[in-house]
Amino acid sequence: PPGFYADFTSRIWLTCRSNFPIPIRDKTRSSDSRWGSTIRTSQSLLANALLIVHLGRDWRCPPHQVQTADYAKYVEIITWFLDTLAPAAPFSVHRMTSTVKHLGWGVGQWLGYSAAFHAIK
Repeated sequence: PPGFYADFTSRIWLTCRSNFPIPIRDKTRSSDSRWGSTIRTSQSLLANALLIVHLGRDWRCPPHQVQTADYAKYVEIITWFLDTLAPAAPFSVHRMTSTVKHLGWGVGQWLGYSAAFHAIK
């Protein structure tokens, strides 16, 4: 149904990827495949919660880019999760892995949900 499709395509999906432009912390990891799924799931949950808080549950992503305040906020929320160490991306996989380093977790190891949410906090 069109309503379901519009809602589904308006959600933010963050998945594991490879070929990061900037390797993760140890400078050798250019992918979060096989170990980053918990982080990506946590990021997706947070991204969609932020989307609802800022734009409301009924907001739908337009089929084409539009110059509106709502669309600009949508793009801004997505940039908070870009795969970079930049301060403009506080919830990037790079920054989250740096945050949980003090928990004894290393890049490439599976991270539990409690540690992932600690990184978000």
